[in-house]
Amino acid sequence: MAKDSVVIQDEQRDNNLYFPSKPMMAKLMGIPKEFDFSTTSQTIESECIGQSIEYPMHDAIIKKLKEHLLFAHARLNNRLF
Repeated sequence: MAKDSVVIQDEQRDNNLYFPSKPMMAKLMGIPKEFDFSTTSQTIESECIGQSIEYPMHDAIIKKLKEHLLFAHARLNNRLF
């Protein structure tokens, strides 16, 4: 694993470190169960989950970006003010 990989420290078992499973990583990142990784290998799936931003945060950013673009478009076309 890479040096910046997520690990879980188990304080009840001599502080052993464990790598989370792909389902656990997906759950921690807020990725819905319906999200389909069937077209990728296990390695690519793990990399996609690990390098992504949290799913709910992504959703909020995209909604705000869309809102901003619609506002700018309306303003440029003199439909606002």
